[in-house]
Amino acid sequence: MKNISEKWIQEKLEYIENITENYSPQEKDNIQYEYLKKLMIRIPKLENTNENELIEKINLVTDNLPKKTNGITLNYGNSSNNIENLKTYTKNKYKLVSRGHYKRFLFSYGIVLGPSFGLPFGVAISNIGLGMLVGMCLSSLIGIIFGIYLDKKARVKNRVL
Repeated sequence: MKNISEKWIQEKLEYIENITENYSPQEKDNIQYEYLKKLMIRIPKLENTNENELIEKINLVTDNLPKKTNGITLNYGNSSNNIENLKTYTKNKYKLVSRGHYKRFLFSYGIVLGPSFGLPFGVAISNIGLGMLVGMCLSSLIGIIFGIYLDKKARVKNRVL
């Protein structure tokens, strides 16, 4: 990326650091603090970028980060939605994912689809409940294993933030 300067990146990193200095570790997790920092560091290495769109999305996220004063809980407002939109954009446009993305994604699909795969097994053994449970467990296990494989593949290709 040629138009996004190191100075702009450094200013954004400092801004994020200043806004979040009073955040608890859980609050930093809620706003994807580590993801934002790693994305900002990774920006100069991105190729085929639509700089204006990426800058606009990053500015939207950073400008809407909630400010915390002592003792008051954060009102996240649209910041969570903006962060998810940024994550979706970077995933679709640059194939960048967060650590463990595929494992979480495929595990949840295993939970949802497993009972439908276990239903025929349950009918065959005359215990539908057990069949659905076995199907859910096996599908979740397959989802986790395949998700770990895809996460390792993404890490090898240096696509993990």
